[in-house]
Amino acid sequence: MEETPPADPLKERLLPRFQGIVHERILQLRAVRAMRRRSVTSLMSKEGERPTFELQEELFHADEFVEVSDEDARRLTWFRRLVHKIRLRAPYYMPVLRWLPQYNLEKLRSDFVAAITVATMIIPQGLSYATMANLPSKYGLYTAFVPVLVYVFMGTSRQLSVGPEAVVALLVGSVVTTDLDLETRVTYATVMALLLGILTLFLGILRLGFFDNIFSRALMEGFVLASAFLIMTEQLRPLLGISGSLEGNPSTLKRLQSVLSHLDEVDGLTCAFGLPSLAVLILLDLLRKRFPASSFLRFFPGILFVVVTATIVSYMTKADVAILGASAGGFYTPSAPPIASTPAQSLLSSGAVIFVVGFVEASATAKRYSSKHNYAVSANRELVALGLANIIGSFFGSYPVFASLPRTNIADAAGARTQMVGLFVFGFVLVAIAALVPYFHYLPRAVTAAIVFKAGLALAHFDQVKFIIRVRAWKDGGLLLITFILTLAVGVATGVFAGLAISVGMIIKESTLPHLTILGDRGGETEYDDEFEATPTKRGGAIIIRFDGPLNFANTGQLRDLLRRVEMLGNLNIHPSLAPDLPPPIQAVVFDLTGTYYVDPSAGQILTEIAQDYKSRGVRFCVVGLIDKVRSLLTRCGLFEQVAASNVFETMDAANHSLDIPPDDDHPTSPPPASPLSFTSPPTHRLYQSQSPNAAQSPNAQSPQQMQSPPFMQSPQYQYRPGPRPGPALSPPSIQEE
Repeated sequence: MEETPPADPLKERLLPRFQGIVHERILQLRAVRAMRRRSVTSLMSKEGERPTFELQEELFHADEFVEVSDEDARRLTWFRRLVHKIRLRAPYYMPVLRWLPQYNLEKLRSDFVAAITVATMIIPQGLSYATMANLPSKYGLYTAFVPVLVYVFMGTSRQLSVGPEAVVALLVGSVVTTDLDLETRVTYATVMALLLGILTLFLGILRLGFFDNIFSRALMEGFVLASAFLIMTEQLRPLLGISGSLEGNPSTLKRLQSVLSHLDEVDGLTCAFGLPSLAVLILLDLLRKRFPASSFLRFFPGILFVVVTATIVSYMTKADVAILGASAGGFYTPSAPPIASTPAQSLLSSGAVIFVVGFVEASATAKRYSSKHNYAVSANRELVALGLANIIGSFFGSYPVFASLPRTNIADAAGARTQMVGLFVFGFVLVAIAALVPYFHYLPRAVTAAIVFKAGLALAHFDQVKFIIRVRAWKDGGLLLITFILTLAVGVATGVFAGLAISVGMIIKESTLPHLTILGDRGGETEYDDEFEATPTKRGGAIIIRFDGPLNFANTGQLRDLLRRVEMLGNLNIHPSLAPDLPPPIQAVVFDLTGTYYVDPSAGQILTEIAQDYKSRGVRFCVVGLIDKVRSLLTRCGLFEQVAASNVFETMDAANHSLDIPPDDDHPTSPPPASPLSFTSPPTHRLYQSQSPNAAQSPNAQSPQQMQSPPFMQSPQYQYRPGPRPGPALSPPSIQEE
């Protein structure tokens, strides 16, 4: 009896790998080249069955065949597909994997120069903005430290400068008030950053990056203008040397009133530091606008120059002015923010306001520069990046952080090419935290107030206001004014949420109105155009309404009421008080649905009811331009049980030739039968006028034949000629599966 050869360990170890390779047909050639002395064959076990793959192992026994396990092959194939999918998707979820492999020396030089320019701004701004947030100055550097590094790996914008921001610091300071002790203020700030980061990350995971689209420019402009005045008003006291502070969180008007009532307390020595610093920053900004091509002015570190100069002068003169004072350097000991010991719900609501302001500004800035440099940014990935920056930064002493538009402008002008700029800025801030913090001991607070005041002044631009006035967008102007007034008079949170509520209300109102156009005939033209005359007119017996866009339950709820208004007035711009006691008679209503690509069941039911009502009144109801999907749904809704086959048309030309409405003089003057339904529809334009009594004496008097044609066919291009009608009427469609 022939003995069975013993199992070979090497063969058992290599066999699963061979099985997977053979099972994937697309890799057969690669497998043959790799195995060399092995050959792959495919054998049919039985006719009509799935082929099985077998492997001939010349390495062991030339005549031995081993059958491949389909289950093992599927398992290996699934793993390879998973690895391939991870490699494919990883650059999307971690953008650094996309731009870092393409990094080169040329980009390195540009990014390093831009990083130096940004660092000369972000370090003194961090020191200044921290005082506005009622925190020690070094916490401004902590905010410019770890969050910047996180955005380098997770952010999609190449120019966006993440770090301390004036409006965000202002909002943090409105919560972290001076009434609290220092340890509590730091705790509240870090907890707020953590909660804000969790909220932002959660919205990013849910792919709600479109959230910024519901905030109109008018709303944001009103808030930004109010914030600019708030920032400047808050810095007047330290800038002028007025001692004391207001209790609680007063409004901007109360702050301004308090400053004006204490002008007799202005300190001249403090003004000698603050006002010249502010003048230098404003003058430098004006010179940059006057000479935009000057590289020296563009890259001159004005803020750093003011800080260093003022610190040296203050140290040498030992001037009796308020200074930053002793602040121990070193890094923040990483620790989890103690959420349990804080009013988390209140901090989260405040963080929501910061999120609204910060993310909208960051998203708009990122989109602006991505469009300028022709690359794509993802709002969802930006949410994730900013969320992680706040979460991780809160463990290292950071208060809430978003992007800064002025620094982003400077970074772009300095030649920022990639997110590597943030990595270099991280290194400069690291050096500042480790070694430079003690040297800012003699920095006058009036200088930091001047820096913050200049940041607020940069926000006070009126471009959007000018645009609103030029285009007469009075609704947007009202929204801007309401947001501005409420933010100044009541508070930041009230202004933001009130403006948001009004903005969302306007969106809802517009979305509930169907997009309609009342089509009219302009003499001598071959097309039906929109009529915009705001005067009541007499129709020639036909109403033609074009629907643009989808019809759904939201925008068709008012359709019947609007149709009734069109019948009575012919124009939605006319005030309802001008409506006649009895509506003029109509002979036909035509719905042009050529531009309607979707109708939901509720809208289909409403259209069916409208058709039924017109049928009961003896009014011809026609439908034009149905696509298959809409036709199928309207059939199931029962519309074609109310609309005859001869009233369904492919094009408006076919409907025009089919309608044969006599002039209004031939119509009975008695009112139509009362409708059991109230009708409405949203058009805003004039319909067809009947021929006036004096038209026969005019040079352009129409012939009797023309008078017998429908009003929209009375121009020469539409003169009626006997003969077969072009465009035969369509028969109602049968019910089909969509």
